[in-house]
Amino acid sequence: MPPNRILDVIERNHSVVEALEVTIKKTGLEGRIRIHQGRALEVLPKMKRPYDIVLIDANKEEYANYREEALRLTRPRSIILADKMLWGGAAVRGEKSEGAQGIIEHTKRIFNDSRLSSPIVPLGDGLAVSYRTK
Repeated sequence: MPPNRILDVIERNHSVVEALEVTIKKTGLEGRIRIHQGRALEVLPKMKRPYDIVLIDANKEEYANYREEALRLTRPRSIILADKMLWGGAAVRGEKSEGAQGIIEHTKRIFNDSRLSSPIVPLGDGLAVSYRTK
């Protein structure tokens, strides 16, 4: 990450935020990483600046909503990543759980969005790498 860039992190779990703060201090990255505590769908609408990379790794049933916010916060040549896209095979099998259905809906939307080129890489539990073309 270039020295003039900042990493924004959204985390709702207070104990994770505390651990992140300790790690940031130990590594000397204060001022380079900002932590926003809260639910992502409450924090994201308040964010304004364009981002080069957005990573989605949260409630699977809300992935389609995160995608909308990620598109708002990016520009052409940005990358939107979505983790756990295979969801243990549940999404591929078409399971009816909320998590699997959220992944399926997100997959449909990224594959049908003309602004994105989106392969799903079978790395770990699956990673969607959406390159923003428009």
